[in-house]
Amino acid sequence: MAQPSPVKDEIKNCIQDISGSNQISCRNALRTLEQSICPQLDGQNALLLLKGNTHIRALDEILLAVISSNEHSETCRERASTCLKAFLERAGSTSTTIPQENQELHDYTQKLIILFSPIFTKRFASQSKVGGKYKPVEEAEEIRLLLVQIMVVLVQILDSEKDTIEEMKDGVEPAVASICH
Repeated sequence: MAQPSPVKDEIKNCIQDISGSNQISCRNALRTLEQSICPQLDGQNALLLLKGNTHIRALDEILLAVISSNEHSETCRERASTCLKAFLERAGSTSTTIPQENQELHDYTQKLIILFSPIFTKRFASQSKVGGKYKPVEEAEEIRLLLVQIMVVLVQILDSEKDTIEEMKDGVEPAVASICH
């Protein structure tokens, strides 16, 4: 990542705090990631941070662990969901003409859907029946809405990839036709 060292250190500290057991530190680190770090990143660096590398643990795995855990507070689960959505939107906002970067985003999005779908399903599953109504595992309506919004962003990234391929194809066909005639 082409970020200055203080930002890298701040990211590492945030990841450490999110992974720790202190709920207040986790909440504050998630807020910092969403409000201070994510807006500074371009799409490629947001994607790299989500995927992780040899120097920084994959942020997506950490956020998914918080989202899927009943051990974390509702506030932490909500902030983790908001943070994941923000990073995905940032990563998906970069439309590039470099096929390798588009393919990397597409492959990553497919991988994340596979990781996210069981969590999504689990958080909406009924855990009990209270007063004649089924009660989902994720009781917070705001978090359930964020989970749906995350799924929408993932699908939009895959859909935009299809549009980018079509646009590239439309640009190549006339060029090939002019060469052949």
